[in-house]
Formats: sequence, C-alpha cells, structure tokens
Amino acid sequence: MGGVKEAYQQLLAALCDPRAYPHPAPTVEHLETHISHVFLAGDYAYKLKKPVDLGFLDFTTLDKRLAACREEVRLNRRLAPDIYLGVSAVCAVGGRIQVRENGCAPGEEAIDYVVRMLRLPQDGMLDALAMHGRLTHAHALDVARQLARFHAAAERGPAIARYGELEAIAAPIRQNFAQTERYLGITIPRARFERLRDWSENFLRAQAARFAARVAESKIVDGHGDLHLRNMCLVRERVVIFDCIEFNPALRACDAIGDIAFLAMDLDHRALATLGNVFLNEYLERTQDYAGLPLLDFYQVYHAYVRGKVNSFLLDGAASEADKTHAREEAGRYFELAERYLSPRAPGLL
Repeated sequence: MGGVKEAYQQLLAALCDPRAYPHPAPTVEHLETHISHVFLAGDYAYKLKKPVDLGFLDFTTLDKRLAACREEVRLNRRLAPDIYLGVSAVCAVGGRIQVRENGCAPGEEAIDYVVRMLRLPQDGMLDALAMHGRLTHAHALDVARQLARFHAAAERGPAIARYGELEAIAAPIRQNFAQTERYLGITIPRARFERLRDWSENFLRAQAARFAARVAESKIVDGHGDLHLRNMCLVRERVVIFDCIEFNPALRACDAIGDIAFLAMDLDHRALATLGNVFLNEYLERTQDYAGLPLLDFYQVYHAYVRGKVNSFLLDGAASEADKTHAREEAGRYFELAERYLSPRAPGLL
C-alpha cells in the first residue's frame, strides 16, 4: 500500500512540473477538491480524478476515471462548450510523465487521464466576486436566463424521469444521513441531525403526490446538479457555468426546481438573499414553473446538507489543524442553514 501512495504522490509532483505539458507553462498551480486535483498550467487547466470510492462515486480504476473524464467533457459542453476541450492521457515516458492531448504514443503507458479545459480567470469566479461585493443583479439575471434555457432544452424522457420518483429522491437523502452519522458532535449536533432527518422523511411521505405530479409534468431534467458560485465564472462580461456532476446521474438528473435550489441556497449561505430573490424571480418568470415553489425549501435543505457533508469529509484528509477548523466550521454553518429552512416563512405584504 505504501508503494501505491508513494507512486501517486510522485504523479502529483510530476504534474506540478511545467515540462509535463505540451505547451508553454511558466508555472503550475496545484488545487485540490475532495474528489479531484486541478493543475493550472499556462492557458489551460487539467483535472485529475482521485482514485477514491465515496459511495456516491467510484473512481477506483483507470477505466472508470477515463469514462468519468469523457462524461465530464460531454455534459459540461452543454453550458460551457468553449471551455471543455477534451480528455488528455497522462503517459509514462521512460522515467518521466507527459500529458498527451491525442493519447499515448506507441511504447508509452497511460497511467491516468485528465480533463483538459481553458483556464478560467480566478478573479472572475463568482464566489470571488461575491466575497468582494462585486456580484450584481446583472450576473444573477444572466445565470437565471441561461438556466431557464438550459432546463428547457435538457434531456427528458423515461430514463431521466425515474430520478424524480420518490425512492430515487429519498435514496441520496438517506445516504447523506448515513454518511454523516460519524460526524455527530463534531460538525453537527445530534438534535439537529435528528430533526433534519425526521423532517426530510416526513416531507417525502406528505408530498408524495406532488413529487409524482412533477414527474407527470416532465419537470425532471438531466440538469447540472452542482449549481453554486464556485462553479461559475465571469468571462468577458458573461457568466460561464461549468463543472456539472458527471459521476452519478442520480445526483444530476433531478427536478428543475431542485437544480436551481442549490444556487438559491448558496446565495443564502453567503448572506446574498437579495440576489437569490433576483435570480429566483427571473428564473420563474422565464419558465413559469411556479408549481415547483412548494418544493424549494425541501431541495434547499438537501443541498445545504450535502455541502455540510462534503465539508465534513474534508476533515478526514485535512493537512493542518487550520484546515480542519475551517472545514468543521464551514460544515457547521451549512448544517445550521439547512435547519433554518425548516422554519415557517413569515408572510409579507408589498
């Protein structure tokens, strides 16, 4: 096992070397998420999938990682066709590592694969704009209009509609609670955990007919599944939406209202509820999908809980105590937000 870990660390180190790439790259910046390593090299970005099995995804074999890379490019070209360029092979060439756009040459061994993208400006990321108070109504309107068009054109049909059935909706919710039980008292208090779990189960039972109606009305779409500000970037005054979920269609194909609920939740998390209202109102005006509104809080609870879970996972591989503290606090904030959605909304008169 030690040899496998050492070989993987050598791979990561090699991909931090500008000489590994088939184009000029003065430096390489290495970023990490819970499921990927991203290497920013010159004008391009390369995403390497971690060889992990987290239950909701499995990247443990080379073939599975290659298939996931291809799916990521195919699916993300729906919203960002100019950004996703293709899949490159990571090849062993003698004692060196080389990234090959067109596959390994004869005599070379493909040891992994990466998604090749145009590099997006880090200062254009919408989470960065939000942090510096530069996220505007115009950006929220742009995203709402893009998503309204995207959902209108998204794939539907029996293969997609099954993800809107009650058991398909319930499965990832129950998995969330199963996977976070070991963080009780660490990132989520037991009372909050039990209240969110019980409320979710009760809502599923009470609203079974409404969920069935959404299926019958073709509101289940092959969507994005991960709509938050870190997956959006301002490029030449237009918001580019990227990084949809490719690894599990059950987490991507969903009710259109469930898809946009992630962004509405993310704006709430960042204390940008006003922009959330702008986004939601524009989306609803474009789609006329007001019948989906009674499900909005349910899906916001779900997405907030997922973010709490993901940040809890980060505790396991945190490199420092500071990283652990940040992950623990961020997870706690998301779980707290999820619970806030359970409170009745106070009516208002305008």
